[in-house]
Amino acid sequence: MKYLIEVILIQLLFLGIYELFLKKETFFQWNRFFLLLAFGSSFLLPFIQLPDLRTEVEVSPESIFADNLWMYELPLEVAPVTENTVSTGVNWWLVLYAAGVLIAFVLFIVKLLRLFQLRAKGVKSQQAGYELIRLADSKEAFSFFNWVFLGDQIPLEEERHILEHEAVHIGQRHTFDLLFFELLRIVCWFNPLVYLYQTRLSEVHEFAADRICAKGEPQAIYLDLLSAAFGVNRMSFVNQFAAMSLLKKRIVMLKKAPSGQKQLLKFVLVLPLLLVILVYTSCEMVKSNKEEQDADFTEYDELIVEQWERESLASRASLYDTPAQFTACVSAENPEDCFQAQM
Repeated sequence: MKYLIEVILIQLLFLGIYELFLKKETFFQWNRFFLLLAFGSSFLLPFIQLPDLRTEVEVSPESIFADNLWMYELPLEVAPVTENTVSTGVNWWLVLYAAGVLIAFVLFIVKLLRLFQLRAKGVKSQQAGYELIRLADSKEAFSFFNWVFLGDQIPLEEERHILEHEAVHIGQRHTFDLLFFELLRIVCWFNPLVYLYQTRLSEVHEFAADRICAKGEPQAIYLDLLSAAFGVNRMSFVNQFAAMSLLKKRIVMLKKAPSGQKQLLKFVLVLPLLLVILVYTSCEMVKSNKEEQDADFTEYDELIVEQWERESLASRASLYDTPAQFTACVSAENPEDCFQAQM
């Protein structure tokens, strides 16, 4: 649980950097790799430590036992261990997690099957670098790997722009990025940041494709094309040309002037954030090593306690076995007569 909290916290910090400083810049390829690396590295950073920040203290087993000796001042009653005392309770948290993984996996398979059904029903033709699949009675336009799905109700004068746009997605292999997060949605279905990262990455894909396609066309023509509304059934791991939720953002980003080279310095903000994360993980590692060391001494402590109990019982037994004496009778020739006299 502690590891999961650290991972989500790191992801949240990286997403904050992106939202505050990088989201509005036109460095789309940089933003793409930032989102991928930020989310992927969050699973590894909790294990990384800086040796210079660690403080190791050698603790002997005897000192650990001495610190905890107060726990054993009273006689200990140890219940006999039987087979019936073994816990057989169900870990419901694990059951809940497994159920979520199963549901997410089934939904992923359903979306894949729907995609293959569309391909099977469509009219396929081989184009330069991709396969074009025309969908009957549809206005959809999206790509998946080197497949481009195009509805037959899309006007002919708009097809060329759409195909150029989807060709950019294919050439830059954007489908791999979306599938990466789609698989993470299965494993980390409980983490809302997975969905946010995937949405931000999908936006960056569209911004990058728009910028490349608009270079060869008058911007006004391409903006009009973006403003056209297509009927789209949302599918999270395909590159869709006309997702309605993105149209406004794409138009705004396309009108935006390219960011200057000085704005690249914003990516330097990642370095102090990484340093803070590594300092935190290094300090936490010292604590975890202490816990492991304590766990290693558990068996030793048990042996010491048993020995202490035996010696304590023996010393008390020797006191009871020795007869009571008066001080005056210690050096008497006949201790028993002296004792009776003193009594």
